[in-house]
Amino acid sequence: LFHFAGHAEAAGLDGWDSALRLAGAARFTVADALALPQAPAVVVLSGCEAARAVGAPARAGLGVAQAFVAAGARAAVAPIRPVRDTDAQRFARAFYEALPHPGGDVAVAVRSAQLALGAGATTDETDAGGNTTVDWAAFRVLVP
Repeated sequence: LFHFAGHAEAAGLDGWDSALRLAGAARFTVADALALPQAPAVVVLSGCEAARAVGAPARAGLGVAQAFVAAGARAAVAPIRPVRDTDAQRFARAFYEALPHPGGDVAVAVRSAQLALGAGATTDETDAGGNTTVDWAAFRVLVP
């Protein structure tokens, strides 16, 4: 299992410049993920747009999460759009509570986390109509 909590960016022609931003100016790019000799079985990327596939609508693009799956991960979990740090933290906590071990059902754990976030919104996380403002739907499961 590999978990990244930080900043990500979706960029470049068909997503080839997408990356996880590391310390300083360092980046872990789509190419880095594709070059791994062995990808982690499960990848969780808590970084904005880490699963956003950049590209023209007529063809599939890449994001960092897609690159991990292409490199051999059995599942990658990441958001398709920017998310607040607090939402990413809450999602990760709920996800790991629902995933007792890395061999567990990742899709079921994501669904459980999304339901928990949606149901567990506090008063300051709802709009005037009582609708939740926690971005529980940004996270996706990608599989081969």
